[in-house]
Amino acid sequence: MSYSRAVWGARAPRALATDGRKHTVVIHHSDGRGSPYTTKAEQRAAMRSIQNYHMDHNGWNDIGYAFVVFQPEGSILHRARVYDGRNPHAVPAAQLGHNQGTIPVCVVGNFQVENVKRATKDRLITVVQHLKKEFGITEIRGHRDFNSTDCPGDHLYPFVQVIRKRLALS
Repeated sequence: MSYSRAVWGARAPRALATDGRKHTVVIHHSDGRGSPYTTKAEQRAAMRSIQNYHMDHNGWNDIGYAFVVFQPEGSILHRARVYDGRNPHAVPAAQLGHNQGTIPVCVVGNFQVENVKRATKDRLITVVQHLKKEFGITEIRGHRDFNSTDCPGDHLYPFVQVIRKRLALS
């Protein structure tokens, strides 16, 4: 389903607390440069950059998201790519005050201004469907449902509702 932490050269996390039952997928956007990441090498470098920012600037124990999705671009035109982030069994660091029981999935880009490509939407459905099966997920939300933010952007947020209906989530 995704590229491992070893593939993108992740740093070892500091101590991570494990979480109990996971019930909610939370969709985010990176709100930064989203495209073009036209090669696998650029995507891997972006993953390391996100992790470094989360650990070194925010002081978190690892990258905040369990999975990160890149839109198809350049030589990677046909499908969105998914990379493993923080262990999904651990407590994430992505929704201040609302991390327990969640699995955050970030789509790279600023979806206040960028559109979400069909291949990215298809991949998100696949990711959430997998998490529903593996973890018994019953809900999907956007980051803005928990905190005062535009995340995951006005172009991605409506698709959260589409996934909810398609996968029979609340």
